[in-house]
Amino acid sequence: MDALDRRILRAIQEDSSQSAEKLADICNTSPSTILRRLSQLRKDKVIQGEVALLDAAALGRPLMMIIRVGLTGENKIEAQKFIDDIAKEPGVVQFYFVTGQSDYIMIYNARTMEEYDDFIQNRILSNSFVATANSNVVIRAIKSGFAIPIDEPDNS
Repeated sequence: MDALDRRILRAIQEDSSQSAEKLADICNTSPSTILRRLSQLRKDKVIQGEVALLDAAALGRPLMMIIRVGLTGENKIEAQKFIDDIAKEPGVVQFYFVTGQSDYIMIYNARTMEEYDDFIQNRILSNSFVATANSNVVIRAIKSGFAIPIDEPDNS
């Protein structure tokens, strides 16, 4: 990956809907070069996908919870069932296997506290292999995004 690829990646992290012409202006190259480079970055899986960021509140899901879950043991079958079940939940928008006091952390968007309570009671706490579940309600997002810092290569 060279300096042009990094400029392209920075630009599309700001707004991936920009035209090749606009990106070419930003990156000081031609639209055909932009299209070729984007195609290669997608092929190489550097660009893993492109999505629209939506306003959850405008879509009737104003509540965001951060939920930490610990399992009772190291049973791989139980852990995989938990992963499969939770990954299917439409309100779970992010789901991570982590180190530390919890085994998993998820971000859950809900329409109401009742919907959230139903999720916790009937999807999380009802699992016999869940040992702990702790939640935080997000009051206000301070910073939210998915942009990855794109550093210049270390030439030392």
